[in-house]
Amino acid sequence: MMAKTHTVVAVATWTALTVDSPLTAGWFETTPEAFIAGTLICLLGSLLPDLDEPESTLGRAFPPFTMLLSAVVKRFSGGHRHATHTPVVGFLFVLLTGCVLYLSIGIAAAVVLALLMATAVSVCLHGFGFAKTGVLSWLIGAGFAWWLIENPLSGFGELAVTAIALGYGLHLLCDFLTHPGILLLWPCTPEPPEVIQRIPLIRRVWLEGGRFSLPLFGKTDSFRETAFRITLTLYLAWVAGAQGIAYLSAVNPG
Repeated sequence: MMAKTHTVVAVATWTALTVDSPLTAGWFETTPEAFIAGTLICLLGSLLPDLDEPESTLGRAFPPFTMLLSAVVKRFSGGHRHATHTPVVGFLFVLLTGCVLYLSIGIAAAVVLALLMATAVSVCLHGFGFAKTGVLSWLIGAGFAWWLIENPLSGFGELAVTAIALGYGLHLLCDFLTHPGILLLWPCTPEPPEVIQRIPLIRRVWLEGGRFSLPLFGKTDSFRETAFRITLTLYLAWVAGAQGIAYLSAVNPG
């Protein structure tokens, strides 16, 4: 899927899980500040698998640093939609993130959180064209991170790990639902047996090269993907509108 679809899916899912309203599940209670921070980190997590592509939104977030990093990742991961688009690497990355956040203390923890938030804001602003330069977006991100450090959120470490894991997992799921799928069993890449290739529906799920796909949305940037993205965008607008009306009703009950 396209980066814009990945981000809309991430934001919509995070909203559905954390906002308390009749239109959402509201399974996790968060403050407005935690919701914003979690949304940014979930959005960042939804783009992390595409670090294997220098021309991706994440690769262009802070040139030339992120482009060089993406080129290195692409070289050693085997190319786009290879190692970084696998459950194994996703699990290892989330585990590493969790270890860094939980083991960091004092100034080190503040630095880790600042870098995480600055990167997330930078991706949002520069990667999507809201800021013309990576430096400006990082400065804005650093300002937000500084505010977060000065006003620490209770349980932010757990929130950050949850958000980044959710974003990463959603990216893999979305790419699984488009052609050519993902390397679901990597580092094993089993070829489909000949008997599987003879079954009309199954052969479209287990592909050559050890890829698996359930292409409900067809190819990337298809009409179905666009319609899905627009639907989720309308859902977010609906939730935002309902929350706004509820807030105004609470402030002015008369």
